[in-house]
Amino acid sequence: MPNISVTACEQGRWHLHLWDRRAPHESSIHVRWNCRSWRHEGACREWRGSQDFQRVAEALQTSGHWTFLTLTFSQRDWPDKWLLYRAGFGIWSKLRKRISREFGKFRYIQTWERHRGGGAHCHMVLDSEKIFHEVAHNERALHYEWFMPNAVASGFGYKLAIKRLYDSAGIAGYLSKVSRELTGSGAKSQIPVDAPPHFRRIRASRQTLPPPLKSGLTGRLVFCTLAAWEGLTPTERVTLVESARRRTEDKNVSIKCFT
Repeated sequence: MPNISVTACEQGRWHLHLWDRRAPHESSIHVRWNCRSWRHEGACREWRGSQDFQRVAEALQTSGHWTFLTLTFSQRDWPDKWLLYRAGFGIWSKLRKRISREFGKFRYIQTWERHRGGGAHCHMVLDSEKIFHEVAHNERALHYEWFMPNAVASGFGYKLAIKRLYDSAGIAGYLSKVSRELTGSGAKSQIPVDAPPHFRRIRASRQTLPPPLKSGLTGRLVFCTLAAWEGLTPTERVTLVESARRRTEDKNVSIKCFT
């Protein structure tokens, strides 16, 4: 099923009415609305990927104990790929609790990719000094004796990979991989466009990723094209704005414009 916002973005159906909070009347402008969705191939996906990449890069600078982990699913166990995507968060939650009990509190950043045959696999970095040093001293035992059986018991597949990001080259390599994943710029894009609505392809523990940068602008989404808005008389525009404001206490409302 086509995504409504992506379709509206492609066809230019909606636009934004924006203004600066400090000078709302002097700064009012109307501009084309872009969905900025990772599902929308092209400029919107690249914009979202660039924003997420900057947040991940900034988060990685806050610690020197990151460990890279890849988790997979047994494709035979998940013939319905939508169910796999929907179950993914709960499966990770089970493994996250096991990791926390064994190694203590940790932070994580995840990116989810579409598998070549459908379904998903998950790349992540873990910020845990204990895991970091365990990998350094006995990576094989940690892989096969702890992470593999616990991943399978939680609902993941038996195939996984784990290694330390122990220097600037390792961090740079991971960031390069993330940039390709988030923008779909690789030779074979693995963006999970077949995931259900509202699926988040990038996830992190609380307060791990910095918040997205915000401008000083506010505004409303107007459900009509720029051309339709420009064809209205000033009186018609005022009428639409005031009628919408009377229906809600929130001044930053969406205005429907039918032509």
